[in-house]
Amino acid sequence: MNSRAEPVLGNLDDIGTHIPDRRPSAKRGPNNRPRKPWLALVLGIVHSPIAFAYVGRGFLGIALVALEIALAAAAGWTGVLQSIVVYWGLLSVLLVIMTIGIFAPWIIARGQTRSYELRWYNRWYWYLAIAVALALPLQYAFANKESLFGFGTYRVPSASMAPTIGAGDYVLADTRPQTVASLRAGDIVVTASASQPRQLFVKRIVGMPGQHVVVGEGGLTIDGVVQDRSHMQGSDMLPPEAMKFIDVTLGANEFYLMGDNRANSRDSRSEGPYRRSDLRGKATTIWYSSEWWRLGVVH
Repeated sequence: MNSRAEPVLGNLDDIGTHIPDRRPSAKRGPNNRPRKPWLALVLGIVHSPIAFAYVGRGFLGIALVALEIALAAAAGWTGVLQSIVVYWGLLSVLLVIMTIGIFAPWIIARGQTRSYELRWYNRWYWYLAIAVALALPLQYAFANKESLFGFGTYRVPSASMAPTIGAGDYVLADTRPQTVASLRAGDIVVTASASQPRQLFVKRIVGMPGQHVVVGEGGLTIDGVVQDRSHMQGSDMLPPEAMKFIDVTLGANEFYLMGDNRANSRDSRSEGPYRRSDLRGKATTIWYSSEWWRLGVVH
């Protein structure tokens, strides 16, 4: 009888548990620098294209920026953005894209903690170049969205257009050239101040080029016809020192503007006619207000 003890095999699940781990380690080398998820997240918050470049997806970051610009331009130049539903929808889409720009690099970096082969643009000077190449044009584009995207957004600080537009309301304006060229009496416009070109006003067109405008005790008269005041408040008359332009025949490219809150408005009665070149766009929609029931199209 063989009395030699035979080795006892353990459970199959235990086989190889003592085999050394020979998988490649995350050693840092000249071309192997694992990505740090926390740094990718910070870069995503600061400037997402740099974060995408950091994790080796530089062109994806640029594509997201291009998508944001394309959506804003398409919505503005087609005119659909003047709808409050479309405007808030665009803001929501842009917020989703921004969220992707923040968290996607972090998610990608979590899969690159063991190894990452550096790309040609993984250098600090390329990160700086990306920031400058994208940040400055983006700032310029959104600062000049009236001319580049065909729309503008403005906060109305005063009650000069009450009750139509209240103090603190935010309005959308259609700034496309064809819209400005087709403005008519009754339209509400965003305009540069006749006396202070850097200051913007929101007023209503009451007199068109070539018309004769008279403001007096009988109200506002255009070419001898007294105008309806159903949506106005306050008297058309201001203190005598403010009523400098109350009997005016408008030139070929001049408009007479007044606020709906006639007793509390600085407009053509004191500043004179506005030139067509002063008019930035047609105010169409209140897109935000503390009085939610006033949101929507303005008339």
